[in-house]
Order: sequence, then structure tokens, then C-alpha cells
Amino acid sequence: MDKLVIKTPEARGILVDALLKFILWKPLPAKRVYILKPNDKKRPLSIPSIIDRCLQAIVKNALEPTWESKFEATSYGFRVGRSTHDAIGRIFTIAHSNNKKKWVLDADIEGCFDNIFHEALMSTIGNFPARKLIHQWLKSGYMDNSGFHNTKA
Repeated sequence: MDKLVIKTPEARGILVDALLKFILWKPLPAKRVYILKPNDKKRPLSIPSIIDRCLQAIVKNALEPTWESKFEATSYGFRVGRSTHDAIGRIFTIAHSNNKKKWVLDADIEGCFDNIFHEALMSTIGNFPARKLIHQWLKSGYMDNSGFHNTKA
């Protein structure tokens, strides 16, 4: 969206220098692309600008330690240092134990990240310093061939 291309170490250095200066930032709309799925349907993917991606990584690094400590030890999706292989290993261990209660829940909520209720998410985040920026990212919308689209959820 911002037509900014960062490919060289020098360009990365300039970007880091720019990010070190505290400048109020208004998130740009994401660029919407569509990825073909095996069933010939298309999955929408929104790509933020490079500066938004950098700022999102900073915010993620600030939030992650607190949130990781609150998650269930046996959840594996989108978790730092956890993989599909870890989940399979856990299932194998439980299935081969003497425990009579053997069950596995595999849940895939269709469109989960496309439909997160913004107000509930903001309430959960609480009084985090980058709260306003997170809210702006949620509401920044996206651009595709047909123009700008708001994001309500």
C-alpha cells in the first residue's frame, strides 16, 4: 500500500532509524489479495504496510510475555515455540497412557480472525499503552481492486 520496498541492509537501517523516532502514526489500509484454496475457493489475505508490520511486531513483543503466561499449557495454535509436532506428541502421550478419559478437541472456527468482535478484543487488552494504535489497526480497512473497504469485525 505504501509502495515502500526494503530489500537492502542500508534500507533496513533507514527504516530502523525512522522507527526509533517517536512519530504519531496513522495505520494505512491493508492490501487485500486472494489465495486460491484446494477447493477452488479464494481465501482473503490482508497485507499491512511495512511500517505497520514493524510496529505490529513491536506491539506483539510487548504483549506476548503476559498473554503467553495466561494461555492453557495444552493449546498449540499460533503459540510461540509450539508446533503441530508438539500437539501430535501430546496426543500420542495421552492416547498411550492408562488414563480412561481419552479425547482430543480439534476446532477450526471458520473466519475466526475475520470476525473478531473489536470491542471485546479492546476490552481484553485493557489499559495497554499501544491500545489506541491497536484500535486504529482494527479499523484501518483494506484496499482491493474495487477500492477501499471498512473493517467492522
